[in-house]
Amino acid sequence: MSLTIKADVTKTLSAVAAACDLVDRRLQNHGERVAYIAQQIGSHIGLDKERLNLLTLSSLVHDIGIVTTREKLELADFNPDSAIVSRHAKRGYDLLMTTRYLQALAQPVLEHHEHYREDLDLIPAIIFVADRVELLLHRDEYYLWQTDRVVQRVRDHIGTIFHPEVVECFADLAQKPSLWLDLQTGNYVKAIRDNPDMMHVLSMEELEDIAELFATIVDSKSPFTATHSSGLAAKAAIMAEKLGMEPLKVRQMRLAALLHDIGKLAVPEEILVAPRKLTREEFAVMQQHTYHTYYLIGMLGDGLESIQRWAAYHHERLDGSGYPFGLTGDQLDMECRLMAVLDVFQALTEDRPYRSPLSLEETGAILRKEVQAGHLDGDLVDLIMKHGEELINPAS
Repeated sequence: MSLTIKADVTKTLSAVAAACDLVDRRLQNHGERVAYIAQQIGSHIGLDKERLNLLTLSSLVHDIGIVTTREKLELADFNPDSAIVSRHAKRGYDLLMTTRYLQALAQPVLEHHEHYREDLDLIPAIIFVADRVELLLHRDEYYLWQTDRVVQRVRDHIGTIFHPEVVECFADLAQKPSLWLDLQTGNYVKAIRDNPDMMHVLSMEELEDIAELFATIVDSKSPFTATHSSGLAAKAAIMAEKLGMEPLKVRQMRLAALLHDIGKLAVPEEILVAPRKLTREEFAVMQQHTYHTYYLIGMLGDGLESIQRWAAYHHERLDGSGYPFGLTGDQLDMECRLMAVLDVFQALTEDRPYRSPLSLEETGAILRKEVQAGHLDGDLVDLIMKHGEELINPAS
């Protein structure tokens, strides 16, 4: 197995954007579409390479401060409530400031809904116009029929809401059919993810930093899972060391754990926090999260195939009864099996809307029933329960 990872920063932040946009079909790929429009405006206006890259990356994560589906839909209004605008922009700023390598994106995200003023930097001003333009488009209509309406709507607010230079640049750019056709056909993806001027292979430290951001965004969707991903990551690292894995592989197991639930960004909050057993229909929605996790990790770059499996197969079961791929034991390596057991252990020992954390004794009993049912690896369950106290209280 190769341990060489070549994750690209633009593709990774595109995955962040795609994950954040999964929750509502009407807004899927909003972040990447905004980034493409912003990139085209920035290039047309004459930003240098460094500023253009900052603009594109900031555009990709401009909405990471949105927590709920309702908030996302309210912000899709052309002129949303100022309190909602301020809250999500500040939350996005705070999230980015907790990272080590993405802090440069924080200020543009904070200001991307700021109304025009003379001292407003061009980058958030461009993101604001690109964001509103993308939302003005009716996706079920031919885009070239909409250009005059969209341009006029933006022009109506020149010098009051939108930066005059940005509006004039956009209006000029809008005369090119390729701008709209790239958006309608999906060809904008190549301009964002495969732009040679934006290529930057992430170091392991940078990738871990973004994975921690991913985990924070996912876990913040419910107060009952506020530390689920970080808790699983700590447990995965502990058990990987006890199983004698080399240091780099231990870090990769931790990385997989941080990313294992990113597909939950596609699941509505009312399902994630339901204080009862899910209905059949709700469970079907929940089951999609590991499918999305698999393909989102695949977006990050080359060399992540093992991490992709370890993260996304945590609901697969040895007898083939798991989801989303229905894999069986001979298709699940030890790392996948370990992550599956640890995920159950983590879930049982943390607070949930319908119950308090279970004791180690109760947790062990449930895990052993899962072994008897042919779902989980018995040797790994025994090993994890042997170190159960340490896993719950790692500092003890």
